[in-house]
Amino acid sequence: MAEPFDVDAINRAFSVSCDGYDAPAVITELGRDGTGEAAESSFTVTRTFPGYFRGDVDAAIEGHAKTENVEISDADEWTHSFSLDGTTPRAEFHLVMDEDTANLFTDCAVNILDGEGQAVRATGFDGTEVTIGIGLPSGQSSASYKLKVVGAFALAEDSEEWGFDLTEKYFFASPTRGQVERVGGGPLRLYCGVPVELALSFDGSWPSAPSGLQPFGAVRFLDTHLDDKRPGDQGGRVVLEVPISLE
Repeated sequence: MAEPFDVDAINRAFSVSCDGYDAPAVITELGRDGTGEAAESSFTVTRTFPGYFRGDVDAAIEGHAKTENVEISDADEWTHSFSLDGTTPRAEFHLVMDEDTANLFTDCAVNILDGEGQAVRATGFDGTEVTIGIGLPSGQSSASYKLKVVGAFALAEDSEEWGFDLTEKYFFASPTRGQVERVGGGPLRLYCGVPVELALSFDGSWPSAPSGLQPFGAVRFLDTHLDDKRPGDQGGRVVLEVPISLE
């Protein structure tokens, strides 16, 4: 029989804040009128919950990325070579497989190997997905690695055809910061039900993407209107993130 517990001893206080916004699913274009001109775009955001947004908006191009479907035939492992340097000193990989594929394995390991073939990061799929990353070691200007996926199949014949979706991201050492302003000027406040057109611009440039990769980043809205917030929100909080994935 379970021991009785003291309800008062485990009482906890929680605060929950809810926000809703209509916004683009992703920003895919930033146009320049000419050499040396700012890269610009515009988009509309509408707050859908009562109240209003008042705060800071941060925009940045953060690195290069690619998403692809990996198809593997007649093998129980797959590798992908990559490198890090002073421009992109950190990488992150997100792998997702469907439920039917995940059911083929008793285990599926995901490791990052250094130039000598030693595992410097090790994990595995948790159900249908996994995220793994690595940064350039301190004091090194560059390094080469391999992402390695090894499936332990319940039946050998299941290795004939399998795969997963892979998103790889390489983060800049110094993201390129942008500006977000209300079109027509004025304070950036978002009231419930009122569409607001915003101008996004980047004065600076960012490193060219290697073949097959695209610049990525995000526009993040940090609510600093603290009058109606509980103590846990006093530092502000991100209420909306609009991804940037340039084509």
